[in-house]
Amino acid sequence: MFLYFLSFNFNIYSNYKNCAINFVLKHSGILLIYIIFLIYLYTGYQLGFNIKELDRLNLTIFQSSKIEESPKSVNELSSKKSNSNSTLKESVILNLEQELNNMNIDNIMNQELVNGVTKFFVQPKKNNEINILNKLNKSISFVHSLYTEIFLLYIVLNGVFTFIVIYYSKKEDSYGQEFNGKWRYKCPIYNFDVVMDIIEILLVFYLLVISLTVYNYIYIFKCIKYIGYSTIVWVILGPLANV
Repeated sequence: MFLYFLSFNFNIYSNYKNCAINFVLKHSGILLIYIIFLIYLYTGYQLGFNIKELDRLNLTIFQSSKIEESPKSVNELSSKKSNSNSTLKESVILNLEQELNNMNIDNIMNQELVNGVTKFFVQPKKNNEINILNKLNKSISFVHSLYTEIFLLYIVLNGVFTFIVIYYSKKEDSYGQEFNGKWRYKCPIYNFDVVMDIIEILLVFYLLVISLTVYNYIYIFKCIKYIGYSTIVWVILGPLANV
């Protein structure tokens, strides 16, 4: 964000130096913001779960917190469910986390736990559970590789920006006359600036699609929903204003 707003201090119509600095700072800043948003959103997309996916896991822990409840807790859950779906999600997560926190090494050796939790982690009895575990493992590996690829791509793009700036620095200065008769500097990399604006619009729309997809996910970063709101504002007021 700092790089993007810093670019406003350099007038692209004054000389090539200011134009080049504006171009590099502007798009480096926008892409850096995009990368940060993408990392959070894609991590939530790959590792998050919705309620339907949790039901398919068929965990004993989840079942005990969902089915074997006391009448009082059932009534409380029913009242919460009538209030909002988000409250239901929070109740399920809270019950699941409480069950997991109560576990220790001694309980792992217990036969009841072997028939419960380890049945999911070690000996899934359904092919669907195996597929979900394999998908989760692949998602974790994908997220790790994604981080590396994104930052390498960011470095490459900045290298491309630097190459463009150096290449066009050898061109002679060009000036154009405005309707009022005044002359102003014509930046030779202006066309690249417009192309980058269009590319960034498409990228932000892609962010918006991901943010809408993971909006109802659980086990994701709390800030993801706010990133989704920021992306909507970005689509309305961000790159669209540059084209």
